[in-house]
Amino acid sequence: TVDPIHPRISGVGYLYTREYYEAARAHLQDGGIILQWMPMYAVSRESFDVALRTFAGVFPHASFWYVRGHGLLVGSMKPMQMDFAQIATRMSHPALRRDFGSIGMNTPADLMAHLLMDERHIALYLASAGPFGDTINTDDNAYLEYHTPHEFLETTRSIVEALAPDAGWDRSILVNATPDDIAAIDAAATARMRVLLDELDDPVE
Repeated sequence: TVDPIHPRISGVGYLYTREYYEAARAHLQDGGIILQWMPMYAVSRESFDVALRTFAGVFPHASFWYVRGHGLLVGSMKPMQMDFAQIATRMSHPALRRDFGSIGMNTPADLMAHLLMDERHIALYLASAGPFGDTINTDDNAYLEYHTPHEFLETTRSIVEALAPDAGWDRSILVNATPDDIAAIDAAATARMRVLLDELDDPVE
């Protein structure tokens, strides 16, 4: 897991570069997964796209999880597969249940509803990116370090509005999920998409 501070802080942008991800990839065990926090406030859509494109370019099996103004980049060298029954068992632990509940995830279906994009949907989104369609963040160009300090007034909404049309993920990545489980996930995901933008207008408690 990688939880750096905002890339606008001097030096931090190097934890979002292609070279950093390549170094991390070299240390993953077979089937290993990397997870990194991605800020979505005080960042332009262009810079967000550069960060997402850079990550997905190194980890071919990437997904993007979104939790009210914050993103999580999850990547692997192998296709993602999640055991829903195992997720449910782990979320029944009191400490985990309290932690997830504090951010509005009260059931395993709620958790899965925060998976905004799988690798195919990330590719669809990035394919529609405008003039920044080839830019990535590297040690040489330090794109995020030099651009994000000037984006302090950019809003999360602009990014989420752009992501929403391409949101989605293939339910086949779940194993040990019953038809009722899938129906609950679909209902939770639909409800989440309805509030994706509205929740940004509410004060954070």
